[in-house]
Amino acid sequence: MEDDPSDTIFEVSERLMVSPTGGEPYLRIAHFLKPSIKSISGPDFELPQFCPCSLPPSSLEPQDWPLKVTFSGWRNGHKTWVTWVDQMASLHQSKWKKAGIYEAIMTSTYHIRRDKSLLLGIVERWCSETKSFLFPWGEATITLEDAMILGGYSVLGDPVLSPVECEELKEIEKKLKEARKRIVASKAKKACQSLWIKTFKNSGNEVEHQAFLACWLSRYVFVTNHQTIDEHLFPVAIQLARGTRIALAPAVLASIYRDLSFLKGEIVAAAKLKSCKDIDDDVFKLKVQSPFQFVQIWAWERFIEFQPKPNVLNYGDPRVARWDKVNGLKVENVRLTLDLAGESFLWRPYAMAMDGWNFPKFYAEKEVWMPVGPGLDEELLSIARCMRVSELVGFGFIEQYLPHRVAMQFGMDQDLPGFVARLNELPEIAWNDYSKPISDEKLYIPPRLYEADVTARYLDWKQSMFDQQEGIKSIVPEQRIFKASEVSLPISKEEKQAEDIVVPHIPPKGTESLVESLRGQQEAINSIVPEQRGFKDSEVSLTILKEEKQPEAIVVPHIPPKGTESLVESLRGQQEEIKSIVPEQRGFKASEVSLPILKEEKQSEAIVVPHIPPKGTESLVESLRAQLQTLSPSSSQELEIPGLALEARISKLEAMMVKLKAARFGSRVSKRTKKEDHSGP
Repeated sequence: MEDDPSDTIFEVSERLMVSPTGGEPYLRIAHFLKPSIKSISGPDFELPQFCPCSLPPSSLEPQDWPLKVTFSGWRNGHKTWVTWVDQMASLHQSKWKKAGIYEAIMTSTYHIRRDKSLLLGIVERWCSETKSFLFPWGEATITLEDAMILGGYSVLGDPVLSPVECEELKEIEKKLKEARKRIVASKAKKACQSLWIKTFKNSGNEVEHQAFLACWLSRYVFVTNHQTIDEHLFPVAIQLARGTRIALAPAVLASIYRDLSFLKGEIVAAAKLKSCKDIDDDVFKLKVQSPFQFVQIWAWERFIEFQPKPNVLNYGDPRVARWDKVNGLKVENVRLTLDLAGESFLWRPYAMAMDGWNFPKFYAEKEVWMPVGPGLDEELLSIARCMRVSELVGFGFIEQYLPHRVAMQFGMDQDLPGFVARLNELPEIAWNDYSKPISDEKLYIPPRLYEADVTARYLDWKQSMFDQQEGIKSIVPEQRIFKASEVSLPISKEEKQAEDIVVPHIPPKGTESLVESLRGQQEAINSIVPEQRGFKDSEVSLTILKEEKQPEAIVVPHIPPKGTESLVESLRGQQEEIKSIVPEQRGFKASEVSLPILKEEKQSEAIVVPHIPPKGTESLVESLRAQLQTLSPSSSQELEIPGLALEARISKLEAMMVKLKAARFGSRVSKRTKKEDHSGP
């Protein structure tokens, strides 16, 4: 029976490629990780997932969040532990290397100093749907390769949930359980790790090695809230002590993914509060149990702007030794620095040469196609496992693994990532998906210094997603008092000629597709306005006149989202606010608050921008027709803001919102309008 081609890892095709930072597209043979989207047209086409919540959720700085995080899984080696490691290594180093845990154990002896601002800045960008960090310049994430290189954990071997089966191993498990019970029965009242170390260290006990590994797993790998020796880890420790390889990397990475999603959710909730003073301190206290130091080390390895001066790596030391007792850099604006890091981000830091670093076999000088078969080298099989989508099985949870979204981290080109169905019904099903044989006939190893590109369609999609998100953020600002300098509407002067600025209505999130909404409203305006106003199609845009002096800033009231308050009551309340604020801060007369949109023979005609009701309240066509009929035919008449007329109040608010939107989008849209005018029929 032949392998299913859909299960293969690699795809090779000739595509239109471009640099991740932009430039001129060019055609070449590219190598991708599967699955990718085949076609961007047709009824079955669906854009890749995009997680708007991965953008910074608040303007609050991390130190201002009502959030207290305890990193209980972030454990540094102390003197007593380090001496026990050295003693055990002298006796069991060969067994540890056979089981693939030697570097992981040695990593526990180092001290990684925490950089909380960098950590929280990175977590802000996490998306629990895509299992990646989203930046304006692309996606990146912690992969199985990082768990293997930084943590020293194996991606190959048996699952962490494997029980002991033979009688000899069951007898060892029984002895460990009895020792644990004795400690629980002591004054400590729990399986205290310090008492466990005191009981077994230098004891000469026949199960000291297994007890050591159980302590290492409980203290540094799979940490719990109570910092005790966990009984469910005894089978793992016993098998590792025999040299049996256990795939710790997927379980560790699953715990990091889980905590990233958990912490991101708490950050979003905490950032919605204005200060810590109004809440109980217990509300946003949380513990992160995974070895979260690897998130910081991952960032140090890849973001040059945050990278402190590392230690010199001695030959044979694990990679994490570079960051032992190193202090993080003081970066004033973490968010902005992350946003601008696209050109300097290191997609493949482990492929770069440095003193003391021994390259794994999958960092080749030239590209290699290796036949896949029973004799495939374990290092090459490991990197193949790192590049394949799968499910990560942890203790009590399963996380999805999506390396095809960050193909450039493996030296592969990036295309639009395809959808991956979940296989997480049972741990057994998820593990079978993770450990299934490689279906590719050959394994592709790119050159270690190869600079990957993205497809032109991927770059367009990514940019459109972030532009759309930024547009929504700018149209729906936070509820706060604007300074005059923040909302002024500067208008450039161009030889006394007005400039057209089209301001589209963007519906609230979840109410309607943005594209379809704009298309529908444009068709409605084109069909109505020319009939009732005598405009040409090309004239249907909001024009802001050039005056000798630029208009001053206005205070824009906050309009609550649909459903949160009656529109009429909201407008009444905000009208009173406008009446009390505008004369004081701006000195406007009521007759001055109008929006001139056309220039006819040296005389400006001011009209009120018609109010477009929310979807479902009234037909758009009927609304525009009814409101346009209320406009005066006189070219010199201006509508003032009366104190009682609801319709005029609506118009006043809509006019001010249009001016704010025009200020935010004007420069970009005006350039597009000019281009269209010059390229007309």
